[in-house]
Amino acid sequence: MICPKCGSYKVSEMSDDAPKMYQYWCLDCQEGFNEGDYEMLNNEETIYLYTDGACSCNPGPAGAGVLMRYLHHEKRISKFLGHATNNIAELTAIKIGLESVTDNSKLIVVYTDSQYSIGVLSNPTWKPKKNKELIKEIKDLISTFKSVDFQWVKGHADSTENNIVDELAVRAYKDRKDFEVRGTHIK
Repeated sequence: MICPKCGSYKVSEMSDDAPKMYQYWCLDCQEGFNEGDYEMLNNEETIYLYTDGACSCNPGPAGAGVLMRYLHHEKRISKFLGHATNNIAELTAIKIGLESVTDNSKLIVVYTDSQYSIGVLSNPTWKPKKNKELIKEIKDLISTFKSVDFQWVKGHADSTENNIVDELAVRAYKDRKDFEVRGTHIK
C-alpha cells in the first residue's frame, strides 16, 4: 500500500477503535486516507521518483541516489559523480531518475529534499546563476513527459524513502562506484 499523499510505503491500517473517517494511516506524512483515494492516485499512471545528491565537502566527491517506484516494483540507483557541488549532485539525481523512466506518458512525482532543485526546475521566477547547462538539460527532459510534479520532503527526517536515497548517494561517493538494483517486487 502506498500513501496517495506522499508516496510512502510506511502505511498502517486503522485500528478498530480509531475514528472510521479513514481506513489507512501514513506513518511518514501523518495523513489518513481511504481505499478509493489509493486506487485513484496510485494506479498504473503514476511513477514515484525519490532522489538525493550528496558530497563530501562542498565541492568534493559526489554521488546521486534514486529510488523509483511503480505499482509494486522498485529500482534503486547509486551513481558516483566525481568532483561536484551538492547542488549539482541533487540536480543530477533528478536527471538520472527521469532518464530511467521508459514511458513518458506516465505522471511522474519527484520527491527531493532540495528546495534549490525544485525552484530552478519548476518556478519560472527562479533565475539560476550556476549550473545553467545542467538545468536546461533537465528542463528539456521534463518537457518530454506528460506531467512531472515536484514534492519537497524534509531531508534526514523520518522519511524512509528519503533516507534510502541519501544512503545510496553517500555510498556512491564513498565507494566511488555505481550500482543498480532492478525489479524488486514489494508489497
